[in-house]
Amino acid sequence: MSKYSYKLKIHAVQEYLSKECSYAEVCRKFDIHSKRKLITWVHEAQANGYESLAPRKTHHSYSLDFKLQVVNYYRMHELSTVQVAVKFNLNRSQVYSWYRKYKNEGIVGLRPTN
Repeated sequence: MSKYSYKLKIHAVQEYLSKECSYAEVCRKFDIHSKRKLITWVHEAQANGYESLAPRKTHHSYSLDFKLQVVNYYRMHELSTVQVAVKFNLNRSQVYSWYRKYKNEGIVGLRPTN
């Protein structure tokens, strides 16, 4: 279960976007311990809508082609894992995990483990 509720995430993002408060002010108001989390929520909501802030209830299996597309995008565009995750509607740690596997094992590391 997520530490922050879907409702809290929406309210925090709306507060930041509508009141033009700083990230730090919104974090204090909503007791969010990481400014990076709020920044990620704002970028996700702007790119993919508020639905992207909802908890993910199922485990997703991704194809080798999709993983390779994400890793190549990360490598080619010199963006942060957060920015790539927002673009592909993924968790930032997933992007980094795939990149690390690709870097250490090549394309073989991205194969599904079914």
